[in-house]
Amino acid sequence: MRLNKYITESGEKEIRIENIKQLRDIIKKDCKPYLKLLKGRKPLFRGIETEKWYHAGIKNVRKDRFSRLMGLAMLEFMDKYLKSKNLPLRKESMICTSNEGHIRMFGGQRCFVFPIGKFKYAMVRSSDMNFSNSNRTWAPDELSSRISDYYTYFGGEKTEEGREEKTDLYEHLDKSIDGNSQKAFNEAYKNSYEMWFDCKQYYYVHVSGEFSGVYVMF
Repeated sequence: MRLNKYITESGEKEIRIENIKQLRDIIKKDCKPYLKLLKGRKPLFRGIETEKWYHAGIKNVRKDRFSRLMGLAMLEFMDKYLKSKNLPLRKESMICTSNEGHIRMFGGQRCFVFPIGKFKYAMVRSSDMNFSNSNRTWAPDELSSRISDYYTYFGGEKTEEGREEKTDLYEHLDKSIDGNSQKAFNEAYKNSYEMWFDCKQYYYVHVSGEFSGVYVMF
């Protein structure tokens, strides 16, 4: 198999391949856990910003993402919660969805994504962690207010009231956050929930590019 790779100035690895069968073989070899989760369904989608247009490529996952819509208190609390559940931190992960229409909101090239190697993954029962879902079982603004009170008025884990509030908050989060199981993946895929994967790298394939049909070959 002939495969050429090179490094761009931004540090991204871009791949050039001669035909779709080569790409299929690469993904089958490097993305076995992900393909097992998909079970023949379309890959997840993500909007990707690239300086140049390629049919397919490799991206490194940023480990220093910062949510502009979440306050620091909520970010800190969510990180502690996710670690306690052995779920990946959103700020260190690749975020994606089964809903191609949703990623149009954020611009960039619409791409299928294929996490490489082993990973942990999580989902939130909403189209986006920053948005409330339709029945408001996930309402980040209200949750952020509660978390702020937890630190400000309850004293965090330093007081008994704070520890009780933390338990209540964790139970509340358990109703909306899940991951690391086929059941959780299936639910998120079916309902177009936001998912995130803590892989180090992933392949992307443009949905309108020459190799967009590669997913039917698995």
